[in-house]
Parts: sequence; structure tokens; C-alpha cells
Amino acid sequence: MATSHGLRKAYDLWLAPTGLNQYEASVLVLLHEDGPLIQSDVARRIGMQRPAAGGVIDRLEAMHLLERRPDPSDRRVWQLVLLPAARPVVAQVREIDEQLRAALRQGISKEQRRQLAATLEQLRVNLANAMQQGASGA
Repeated sequence: MATSHGLRKAYDLWLAPTGLNQYEASVLVLLHEDGPLIQSDVARRIGMQRPAAGGVIDRLEAMHLLERRPDPSDRRVWQLVLLPAARPVVAQVREIDEQLRAALRQGISKEQRRQLAATLEQLRVNLANAMQQGASGA
């Protein structure tokens, strides 16, 4: 938990020159890579509850980096669409991400990173199983 918290703080610190935090940057990059998405999909994919994601989206909309548009296939939901002003911001975020990742990999071999990724994936699977067991009352 401490490492997760530290990573978030590091991203927020490194992203400070952009005026964004990690969640805001993640939304912009996600929309840049995958195109317009509905608000609930964005929340799920960045690992946030919908109300918290709504606050992030509100801030990005106020910064004129994205806008909500009615979804043409379901007028009850909103599509999030990047605005042209977001393009240079996304490029800056990607550069910062690359620099921070390089700093974080210092002293960790490629094999160690592969092993860590495999361990974290197994932990993710175990967590999903434990949650399912807990939900079923086991």
C-alpha cells in the first residue's frame, strides 16, 4: 500500500508542471488512445468509482481539455471527447511518464521487472478470487 501511495504521489509531483494529477492525466491518455468513451467506462478503466471519476472529468472539462457529449446510441449517457487543446498536454504527459518510468527502473533488471509483473498478475488473480469467495460468504 505504501508503494502504491508513493507511486501516486510521485506521478502527481512529476505531473505538477502540467497542472494535472495522475487521475486527470490517465483520463486524457486513455481518451487519446481509445477515442471517445462513456463516463462509466472511463471510471472503470482508471480504477475509480463513478462519482470520483465525475469530479476528475469536471476538472478536465473546466480546463477545456475534454467535453461531454450525448452518446448517439444512448442519450442517457455521456461520451467523453478530447478537445484539440488536449493534444499537447497528452504529449507532455507521455514524456513525463517515460521519464518517471526510467527513473523508477533504475537498478532493476529486465528479468526482475518481468518477475515482478508476473507476481503482481498472480496477486491480481488471487485478489479477484478472494473477492469472489468473500461475496459468496465463503
